[in-house]
Amino acid sequence: MSEAILYPPSATDFTTLGIGPLLDAKYVLASRGRNETPELTFTYPVNGPLFSAIKTGCLVVCAVGPNLRSKSQRFEITAITKPKDGKVQIFAEHIVGIARKTILQPGARFTGITAQLALNQWMNLLAPRRPFTVFSDVGTQASIDFSEIGHFEQALEALGGKQGSILQNFGGEYVFDNWNIRLMTNAGRESGVVIAYGKNLTNLTQEKSIETTYTSVYPYAKVTIDEEERVLTLPELYVHSKHVDQYPSVLAQMVDFSDREPQSVDELRTLAEQFVINNQVGVPRVNLKVSYADLAKSVDDTQIQRLEEVELCDTVTVAFNQLDIQATAKVIKTVWDVRKEEYRTIELGDARSNLSTPIRDQQKDRDQIQQEIDWVRQAQREATDILTNPGKGHVVIYPSIKDPQELLILDTTDINTARNVWRWNIGGLGFSRTGFNGTYELAMTNNGAIVADRITTGTLRAIQIIGVAITGSSFETTGSNSRVLLQAGMLSSFMNNLRFMDLDGSRLRFFHTNGQTVLGQFHRTQDTQTNRQGITLSAEPGTMLGLSVGDGQGNYTRRLMVAPGSDAVHVSNLEMGTGLNSTSYGTIRRAQLSRAIVPNSDNFQVNNNVGLNFYSPLNMNGFSILNVSDIRLKEHIRQTEVKGIEETKQLNFVDFEYKRDYLKNEDHLLPEGEQFGLVAQYSSFLAKQAPGDHYLKIDMNKQVNLNTKTNQELISIIEAQELRLRRLEEKLGMEDVT
Repeated sequence: MSEAILYPPSATDFTTLGIGPLLDAKYVLASRGRNETPELTFTYPVNGPLFSAIKTGCLVVCAVGPNLRSKSQRFEITAITKPKDGKVQIFAEHIVGIARKTILQPGARFTGITAQLALNQWMNLLAPRRPFTVFSDVGTQASIDFSEIGHFEQALEALGGKQGSILQNFGGEYVFDNWNIRLMTNAGRESGVVIAYGKNLTNLTQEKSIETTYTSVYPYAKVTIDEEERVLTLPELYVHSKHVDQYPSVLAQMVDFSDREPQSVDELRTLAEQFVINNQVGVPRVNLKVSYADLAKSVDDTQIQRLEEVELCDTVTVAFNQLDIQATAKVIKTVWDVRKEEYRTIELGDARSNLSTPIRDQQKDRDQIQQEIDWVRQAQREATDILTNPGKGHVVIYPSIKDPQELLILDTTDINTARNVWRWNIGGLGFSRTGFNGTYELAMTNNGAIVADRITTGTLRAIQIIGVAITGSSFETTGSNSRVLLQAGMLSSFMNNLRFMDLDGSRLRFFHTNGQTVLGQFHRTQDTQTNRQGITLSAEPGTMLGLSVGDGQGNYTRRLMVAPGSDAVHVSNLEMGTGLNSTSYGTIRRAQLSRAIVPNSDNFQVNNNVGLNFYSPLNMNGFSILNVSDIRLKEHIRQTEVKGIEETKQLNFVDFEYKRDYLKNEDHLLPEGEQFGLVAQYSSFLAKQAPGDHYLKIDMNKQVNLNTKTNQELISIIEAQELRLRRLEEKLGMEDVT
């Protein structure tokens, strides 16, 4: 077991134990992310010996991983919460975070330099100076601009996380080792670990990643050929990846190659084929965040040691055996349990290079797009026909050419007789079917308003739509890969065109990631006997029903679960009380415990005047039965007047058998066969009435003490007899034969 060690803010020698090891700290967890500043969190009791010494600014030294580069890392305490339930939570940031408190003086703009030179310039511009050392093996030559004052508000932003930073311009992966900052082409190594996904390891996010993996590309391009705008597509529609046959169905991604300006179908096909290869279309993206224990189950026994030594940014292979596909992944986040010296969680992410051409999110598939294009084009053709075949009209400048205020287009030469009137003036443009004075049912006015009975458009963008009602066969909202559909009184949510949830007047249902199988529902119910209505949360056969609690970071811990095929409710931690922060106790009635264990950090307590009955032998497995006897808990102490021998002589030991009809409960039967012991009614000194029933009991604690007192009195008698015997022997001149 390893312990975090507390040091004062001014400490420079970390070979000593400093203020002391934080032995009473709980949940000491060190979190690291790729190109992120490491963090440390733990809780500490307010009655702990070092509580008063824990202050913001103090340093904590501990390991953050299994290997040498992760040992003895220094953290600065940045926040301490207010005490709650007798403990506080402490937050600390890696010592490299001091760059947040450091400004970057304005420098110069450099072009064509290496990452090492950029880091050197960064270190020279720090104010105040810090004892950092920097190194980089990144061979990329790029530009970096330190000349604009205030662009980097603090020095850490210049390392990464802001436009124009060293990380953005040069790439790479940071290694933070106390004051040593290294920007490496690869901060990790090829671990040789092969993780078999699907055998003992599954993950909902990864399942979604697999199910939404594109197997093919649907390429298109909007181009101008011979002065005519055209949309190029492939006659075969798709370009498939070599893995397409490993999936149950084709899932195509629409990709726009307009910016590459292909001039033929063959050029478009070549671009799509190269895209499929460069971007590993058909290979699932790795997105796994799992506990170390679950991860260990997914590797061969021969690789356990390698897994234990995996570090941040190391590369692993994820084998999707059901698809016969292997993907490369990187360790992008870790949570290290400092005290247990093992990983709590490991997060794996996609390790493939950035896409050469970004896959643009598409909201509709090809058929939907074509349908909408046809609809708009029909409206365009209708408008074209009306404008090219308008019938006879008359253009009038009103009121006169000498004083031109308005431009009119009339169906007659006289504004008094015209019925169809176009009117254009400083107020706007409008059309009336009822003459010059209106009403203008179609108008565009200078206050920004457009009035129309019908608007046909391919895309309508609006901040707000206000109306009495919006009607249609369906109403749909779409996102990058999700949509919500309101149709036939049902609200449905889809993810990648797979049904995720639906809601109608009686129930809310959730679906499996296959978009078809119902997982469970929240619905109205009615008791057939009482006709009382209620609300029920149900899970379908083979589906787990759980209740989880989040930590605000997207992580959820299951607290309650009903497992498939089980009639039991599994609860990780059940706390009974009348309120969230209540110190009162709740009650569990008519409960039966099976394989229940009290953790060694807690106590099993039975309060006063509570009957505790055993109907089986109490096996202490070699441990003691203790009774409180501390003098600090006693008063009015005096020598007892109990005469042990006299009380013991009055005890009447008998042989007997218990009555079989004493209790009717088959689980509460008394021992069978002949017994040896006392009868409480004949042993008044030891008899006691216990809560729970009206039967007398024997006080075993009192009996043990009585036996001891009796033995003491007998010992005193024996010693007196021995003394008397020796004196008689001396008088008689007899030798001591003992």
